[in-house]
Amino acid sequence: IEMMAGSSNINGGSSKSSFGSCGKKGSSDCEDPRKGGKKPKAQKVGAPAPAPVPKAEKSKPKKPSKKKTGKEVPSSKKGKKALPKCNSRGRTILWKTSDGEKPKQVQAYGSNALFGLDISGWNSPKKLKPDVFKKNGVEFIIIKLTQGMNTSNKFITEHMNLLRNSGLLLAPYHFSSAQHSRENNFKRRAQKEIDIFSREIDKHMNGKPDFTPSIDFESGHGGRKHPKPYGLTPRGHNLNVRFHLELARILRRRYGKRPLVYTANWARGSYFSKADPELLAEFGSETFVWWAEYARSSNKYLTTGPLGGKGRSFRPWPDPDIWQFSGSGQFEDLYKQKMKASFDFNAMKRSKLSKLRL
Repeated sequence: IEMMAGSSNINGGSSKSSFGSCGKKGSSDCEDPRKGGKKPKAQKVGAPAPAPVPKAEKSKPKKPSKKKTGKEVPSSKKGKKALPKCNSRGRTILWKTSDGEKPKQVQAYGSNALFGLDISGWNSPKKLKPDVFKKNGVEFIIIKLTQGMNTSNKFITEHMNLLRNSGLLLAPYHFSSAQHSRENNFKRRAQKEIDIFSREIDKHMNGKPDFTPSIDFESGHGGRKHPKPYGLTPRGHNLNVRFHLELARILRRRYGKRPLVYTANWARGSYFSKADPELLAEFGSETFVWWAEYARSSNKYLTTGPLGGKGRSFRPWPDPDIWQFSGSGQFEDLYKQKMKASFDFNAMKRSKLSKLRL
């Protein structure tokens, strides 16, 4: 899912002062490269010349260790860099098929849980590999079509040409823009956004996705800038929820099922945690939830399922219908083909699919 600025703070953060890999400090490869050495002091006139300092012998470079590190990354050979341990999108998870087992995140949703991806124009390559996806157990893909009142996926034609008739379940998502809404126009704004979203669904999915559309709730009144008169206040959060509730109702009337809402703990705190409890409860009853919670260095791999953030709650929903467990997933098969694209990895309980199918 496409994140707005500040969304990388899900379950952790990164150090601004460190250089090198994954926030490591105190070693030479992590020092600020912009800092220069100290300048030599000027020699006084008439003073005896300092004794020459013998040159230090050049040490031979150490050979790379052959010890196994236990990382879920391919080994580095002939100068090729291994996958990073972690980044702003969470720990890298390498999907392997050699052992025939699904990652623990998917297994946490049951032995027959579904594995899926979500893709957009910014976090996926122009050319996809449906055969590789299917070989690696992918069963569904959620595709970004629109943002606000604009189309957004620059590769959508290429993506759909490759994915259509692939046998994978396909569904669309829309990145909403509640920050542009006002109390006197949020219904008109919501209608315009859904009209454009539906037009793209008609164009690229023949008007009938395999399961219910999704709304990406990662923007609204609040966040870092707190524009007046709403900002990070109950009034602003109520407006955000009313706007998304209107989006959901239009989609439900049009497609016959409650839509999914993609969100995360950081977005809840920024955009709707201060809303009236009754309004929040209504929002939760009108939508399903697609929850993002990433594995980071502090919580390892979240192998037992999402936690619901620091509050240990998915409020206003009882539990997630889909869990996005990595924003930095890699496929070993693609990596071997020198295709280093990252994907968002998702898990879905198979029991949820009947509720979401159109």
